Amino acid sequence: MWLTKPNTQIAIGLIVFGIAMTTNAQPFHWNEYLQLMRELQFVATLGLAFGIFKAHSKHTDKFLLLWLVITAFCFLSLLNAGLMHWCQHLRYGSGSFIWTLLPWTFAAGVAYLWNIIYKDYVELKFGADDPVDKDVVTPEQTPSKYPNPESLTILVHGKRMK
Repeated sequence: MWLTKPNTQIAIGLIVFGIAMTTNAQPFHWNEYLQLMRELQFVATLGLAFGIFKAHSKHTDKFLLLWLVITAFCFLSLLNAGLMHWCQHLRYGSGSFIWTLLPWTFAAGVAYLWNIIYKDYVELKFGADDPVDKDVVTPEQTPSKYPNPESLTILVHGKRMK
């Protein structure tokens, strides 16, 4: 019961919001610029929860799309946070390299979770994947070696029998 699709989507939304909130702990002088990313991720998480639990089923995909767009901004902000600290580390030689790896690791986790929600969005918007391509011949479509017994005509000594 806990592993239903809406519950996993909400869990993913909360995990990504938690990752966005961890940027408060990073010791950067430009940490206030990440505040916009945290606020937008909070709005995206609320929108995701509303879209899954309360919105009409026709509008759920729009809330998922909102979450996907804002979370892409969160992903890019985390990459930028690691890059900015790496540049600071190269320029001044101060600080630990872990503050570079930590945002990039979080960005990789956000990208993985983003991909899961994206697959759910595509399934919701365009339907479930059709595993059979139209050009591929399936076993049901292959011609049989034997004729169809309903349309079989037998000639015995010049007479038709069915």
